[in-house]
Amino acid sequence: MCFLDADDLYVENKLEKQIDYFINNNVDFLGTHALNRNLGSNNFFDSCFGINQYIEHDEIKFDIYNKNVLTHGSMMIKKQALDQLNGYNNIKGLEDWDLWQRAINNGFKFKQLPERLYIYTLNTSIDR
Repeated sequence: MCFLDADDLYVENKLEKQIDYFINNNVDFLGTHALNRNLGSNNFFDSCFGINQYIEHDEIKFDIYNKNVLTHGSMMIKKQALDQLNGYNNIKGLEDWDLWQRAINNGFKFKQLPERLYIYTLNTSIDR
């Protein structure tokens, strides 16, 4: 399963690279790093995490309880894993971070590709 917010973008070949990695490796959650942009702009800049940060499972696991080190829209998740975790909990603004923590607690394996394959548009969330 993959997700794409209406105001965000995938970099070309994102899905192909993730699918190839999934086929050839034992992983349940696979993310990528992100580029950021301001709404209405096509000027991209790196997210706050370095390209070689939070790549391996153990590094993600170490920090996931203190900060959300993953970009939700970049994630590819095995449907079986999402089903076993009963999907997302309704925790406004923290649904993804809660899912990552529950997945780690239940032994699911994480990995991030060391590439910026997701474009996140800043300042578009609306408080409801």
